[in-house]
Amino acid sequence: MGVPTLRARPVPVQHPPELVLPQPATGRAGQPMLFADPQPVTGAAVAGDVSPALPDAAATAAALVRLVLESLAGRRPAAQLSRWFSEEVLAELAVQRGLRRRSRRHPDVVVHSVRVQHPLPAVAEASIHLRGPDRSLAWAMRLEATSRRWLCTGLELGPRRTPG
Repeated sequence: MGVPTLRARPVPVQHPPELVLPQPATGRAGQPMLFADPQPVTGAAVAGDVSPALPDAAATAAALVRLVLESLAGRRPAAQLSRWFSEEVLAELAVQRGLRRRSRRHPDVVVHSVRVQHPLPAVAEASIHLRGPDRSLAWAMRLEATSRRWLCTGLELGPRRTPG
């Protein structure tokens, strides 16, 4: 009597083929972006080639906040801000300037701290803590690299008061 021979058969594939999904452009894992703007980022932010000549984003954000404070208080003409702010931000600042002119109250606030994160290579998002005599404020700013400088493309002034 002969010994039965065993034949090994390959195991059939148990898993479906791998599905490759595009990854969101967040820069770092778990780092959310401040502004949920559905518009695509253009220019150097897509290319990822940040010029080493760019100034420090935190220092730029602090300087831009001081410009906004001077403009809102009526001490700086809005035309001087056009080099550093997008048209959308300038339009929002014009509305805020009108609201604050009507209130005639210009409290002296100072920049207490600035925190910056880079969700993309040529994008900086800053959170700014301002201190006044009777309260603190939090502002958020989005900066995008354009040639050798930062351009503010988003600005959230908070908290907002409703007119009336």
